[in-house]
Amino acid sequence: MIVYQIDAQTAFLDSGKKTKVSPSARKQGDMVYIYHAQDTTSTTAEAIVINSPMDTAVAHLHTIENLAIHEDGTVTITSAQGQILLTTDTDTVITSYDTAAALQVFDLQIGQPFFTWYDMTTASEPAQATIHHMMILPKIQEKTQVVYQKNILPVINDLYFVPLRETAQKLGLTTT
Repeated sequence: MIVYQIDAQTAFLDSGKKTKVSPSARKQGDMVYIYHAQDTTSTTAEAIVINSPMDTAVAHLHTIENLAIHEDGTVTITSAQGQILLTTDTDTVITSYDTAAALQVFDLQIGQPFFTWYDMTTASEPAQATIHHMMILPKIQEKTQVVYQKNILPVINDLYFVPLRETAQKLGLTTT
């Protein structure tokens, strides 16, 4: 038996309603999906997903490793160590996990965890899928220093964007 730890950063999601739920929303006998770190020694649950209707796929948990915003307003996201390319289309809904507010593609950030719903992936390498709905989770506070590399920065019209606040703070500057 594996016992998973739940902490303040564990996300709870109703996959059918595409909404954040309280940990108490689970009922005995509910089927749940538990997402945990790839590190096999970790027993901390990153996310617990309930209510996955049989006629739709369960929400997938990903992290934005790279993103490209295209001229037509769509976005291609690289995730799963480059193993999948996820693309929005003009009908993709992007919401906030915490507030359920609608978000825009410019709200997306490298390192941001997110839930996504899509029907299928291609058998290509990397796999590819078109996202129907995307729910952005709060960025997990990491204890390691972030190093920006050209190949993981957001790209718009062949320009690489560097997070200004984080870069200034790493240089020892004060930001407000």
